[in-house]
Amino acid sequence: MGMPIITGSGTTREQAITDLIESVALEQASISYILDAEATKFRKALLPCANFNITSENHMKYHTFRYNGTVLYWGISDQGMAFAIFELVEATTGLTTSAYCFDVFTAIAPGLFEQQILTASSDISEENANKVRNILFNAFPYASVSTIQNLSGIQFLTQGECITAAQLAIWRYSNNFYFDHSNARVRALLAWYLSLPPIGIIIDPEKIYLTGESIFQPSGCAAKFTFSTPALNADGSPVSLAYTFDKDLTAAYGAHVDIVVDGDLTTITVTQLPPGATFVLTVEGAQSLPQDAYRYVDTQDLVGLFTQTNDMIAQAKYECIGDCGANLVLIHNSIKEMVNAVSALEAVMQTQLALAKECLCEEEP
Repeated sequence: MGMPIITGSGTTREQAITDLIESVALEQASISYILDAEATKFRKALLPCANFNITSENHMKYHTFRYNGTVLYWGISDQGMAFAIFELVEATTGLTTSAYCFDVFTAIAPGLFEQQILTASSDISEENANKVRNILFNAFPYASVSTIQNLSGIQFLTQGECITAAQLAIWRYSNNFYFDHSNARVRALLAWYLSLPPIGIIIDPEKIYLTGESIFQPSGCAAKFTFSTPALNADGSPVSLAYTFDKDLTAAYGAHVDIVVDGDLTTITVTQLPPGATFVLTVEGAQSLPQDAYRYVDTQDLVGLFTQTNDMIAQAKYECIGDCGANLVLIHNSIKEMVNAVSALEAVMQTQLALAKECLCEEEP
């Protein structure tokens, strides 16, 4: 863009005032071009010099269990109705757990059962699911017979009576099934189970919080990562986190890695990375969750308490795509100087306009 040319068109007072106002307008236009050019330079200076792709997930270790026909405990049969607690075996590890029947109208058969948290679904409301959860926490074998006696206030209970009453209470909420057992203590304990309030899901699976940002340095790239988790294990202890890089950054790039641990917050700083450097930072932890109620779903449903594990993982995929050498202090000072210069020029223009106003108000001799 060339310099503007203002052509005088005479020496009259009116033309002089017009030329003065026109020059102020052109000066203002020039300022806008200057500001736009400076803004373009600043935007380019502050372009990202690295790519960060950060993810965080948690995975519950839901198991597949097999029922092989094993009954762990029997209740008290009555009027042709049998009551039992079944053994389930994890299909790959051999881990065992126990479960009550959830559907009174479907006979149990050997097969595979998928584990899922007990919650509202198409066949049970949230309130009823939460009532079943409380029954299980107060049922044998998750609670001892003596504990059930103390909580319910019903003395001389047997193991079979505890199993039978708990099973009938579960069926009341899962199938709306009513059964008048001939055993008086079973009926009394059933009434106590049905009086228990609902309790919500106990488990609170957490995740890892991982962040990443560029650090400006004279040349090349540098990055800072922080990670932590509020997760607690079932015993109240904090969850330990471990991190790994997918490569040796010092051997691969001559980079320097610095680690600082402050309480539950870990900060990893990686400096002296050349353009084109890439790596993956992985942070992992396993949260031991408290006992909670789970369903085991097949053609028949079972339900019981189980202790679950929450596997947490977070990853940061990093790539240095340029030079992180922008000096923010110099950029800040440059902006201040430009603003001051523009302010001074505006003051000059205001003076020019004031002179033009005076000229307009004066009478010609």
